[in-house]
Amino acid sequence: METTTPVHAKPAVPMQSQTAGRELYNPLTGEVIEFSSPDSLVENWLALSDQIKKLSSLKREVESGILMLTDQPENSKTARFAGMAGTLKVQFKDTISYDQEMLREVKELIGSRKFGEVFKTEYKALARQLGKFLGTTHTDPTMEAARLLVKDAQAVKPAKPSISRDS
Repeated sequence: METTTPVHAKPAVPMQSQTAGRELYNPLTGEVIEFSSPDSLVENWLALSDQIKKLSSLKREVESGILMLTDQPENSKTARFAGMAGTLKVQFKDTISYDQEMLREVKELIGSRKFGEVFKTEYKALARQLGKFLGTTHTDPTMEAARLLVKDAQAVKPAKPSISRDS
């Protein structure tokens, strides 16, 4: 296998993390996961990613079989599914959505304070549109004031980096 170091890779340094000073084993293969080079890290990450995908798919199929054989009890959202190896808890769940126009009527009827006790109003940015809005200096003073207020309202916190296959 040819060794390549991408432009964005940091120089090789001893591991200074949770893995420093200990060997990690892939429980499916029993092989040691090497932390000695970018190549071995990429190779292990790709192999683990493929194994996780395969196992996740298999787990979904097994869960489908369990659900086919499990009846939801009356007056309960929880059932037990027993086998020789143990017992599983199966929880039946619902996703509830509300008609927004009807909720506006409810808010008018009971008032904002009471409505706020039972419903949460949450604003979530639409990343692409917000980026354009914040990246534009507006000639309309109201729009420009709003843009500056949004910038002041932002709190940026570093998030966990995401790693994915690049091909």
